[in-house]
Amino acid sequence: MNITKLAIGGVVLIALTAGLVALSKPGDKNAPAATAQASSTPTAITHLTPPAAQTLIAAKQSDPGFVILDVRTAAEFAAGHIATARNIDFYAPDISAQIAALDHAATYLTYCHTGNRSGKVAQMMQSLGFAHIYDLSGGIQAWQAASLPVQQ
Repeated sequence: MNITKLAIGGVVLIALTAGLVALSKPGDKNAPAATAQASSTPTAITHLTPPAAQTLIAAKQSDPGFVILDVRTAAEFAAGHIATARNIDFYAPDISAQIAALDHAATYLTYCHTGNRSGKVAQMMQSLGFAHIYDLSGGIQAWQAASLPVQQ
């Protein structure tokens, strides 16, 4: 008799588990809160070494949704920058508005001289919900130290 009760209990437990699984499908109004929270997780910032950044640039060179963002001053940019980079001066009074106006779905590689300013811009982009953010570790200084090309 005890075996029968255990078997019935097992069947009931399996039925309850199956019912709970059916109720927790993603997108269902009864879905657990953890499912809803996963989509609000901020995008991670990926820090790349110069060789890794060069590989990313090569892989994305024909992608119109890929932007290399140099956040140094116009004078620093003119002295030498990564080919195809777009310049937005970190010290511009409207830097936040300029960053917010960018396409949030695009993929960005940010850099500056040593990585400090670009790191802050990458964090700003992260807080604004940008989808894909890469930051060049060590900035253009590390890029040049790795004997990678700059354009004037």
